[in-house]
Amino acid sequence: MEFKVYDLSNAIDQFEKKLAEACIQFGTELPYQISEIIDKTRLELTQVKSEFEIATKSQSILENEILDTRIDLARQEDRVGEIGSGIKQVEKESIVASQKENELVANVSKILKTHYPPELERENYYEIRKDLEIYLEKTKYAHKEQLRKMWTLQEDIHLIEEGDKIGSYIPNSDLLKVKQLLNAHRIESMYGSEYLHQLSHDEKQYELERNPALRYSIVILEESFESLNLSFIEQELIRSHVVLVDKTKSSKKDKQSTTNPFLNKQDEMNYLFKDLSYSFLEDEYEFEQWKVMVEKNADDADHEVGAFERKIEQIEKVSKELEVLLSGILKVELSLKLLNLQTEEKKTNEYFI
Repeated sequence: MEFKVYDLSNAIDQFEKKLAEACIQFGTELPYQISEIIDKTRLELTQVKSEFEIATKSQSILENEILDTRIDLARQEDRVGEIGSGIKQVEKESIVASQKENELVANVSKILKTHYPPELERENYYEIRKDLEIYLEKTKYAHKEQLRKMWTLQEDIHLIEEGDKIGSYIPNSDLLKVKQLLNAHRIESMYGSEYLHQLSHDEKQYELERNPALRYSIVILEESFESLNLSFIEQELIRSHVVLVDKTKSSKKDKQSTTNPFLNKQDEMNYLFKDLSYSFLEDEYEFEQWKVMVEKNADDADHEVGAFERKIEQIEKVSKELEVLLSGILKVELSLKLLNLQTEEKKTNEYFI
């Protein structure tokens, strides 16, 4: 088109030049005839120029559209690649998340003794977290109760061990503390149970009938009991379930008796329970049986405390794993993300069809 316009324009210029020469040679009538031809030719030239401009614009628009199409196509190809990579990444993450969640749910089921469905939403995990918190508090409370039981048994074990050193039973730990203080201040004394252990069966009965509290006492062997300076006791002890007995007067009390078989009468107004410690003084075999039972219970309690501690450690470990899980993307959420990517991939591929 461009060359056609140029040739036509050049031809007109040549024609006008030759026309001027013809006018000189042939007269003035020829130009009028030829002028009409020139006008028609000029009109044709104008039309050709217009068509050329239109064609040039159309070509430019078409080229831009082709460029835009190529750019869009390149973008779509890049997006297809990104979607494909995204799908592979989400599939890998889904496998890892599934393994972690399955392991976590299995551990939670073992702890809470509860069955859970294979697919859990975030709200389900929030409920599990709450259940674990409640169960952990209950387990910690049970652990504390078992510790108290174990401490009590350990105190009994300690009293048994200290009693074995003197060949008799020591009823409470306050006696140990008072005896240590008396020894530190060089006051001669002995445990009441130790004193009774040295007596014959009849002598033991005689002493207990007059002073049943003797088994909870420390017998002072000093001659001047009431003149002793015992101020250190007040300074050292917060409490003391201990009876001090003056050895020089212990056998001078009158015999006490009661019709209640479960009590020991101390005097006209004071009574003691006839507890196991009284039986231990009368029956050494029963004392030995009790020692075996206490030692077994102490071992059992120690085992239970260890079991509770392991359970608490396990619950806390699973709770931390649950928090990590909730801070990320869950398996069901990854499944939805994967479905969205696959849908987008399908739509994008339809673009190339």
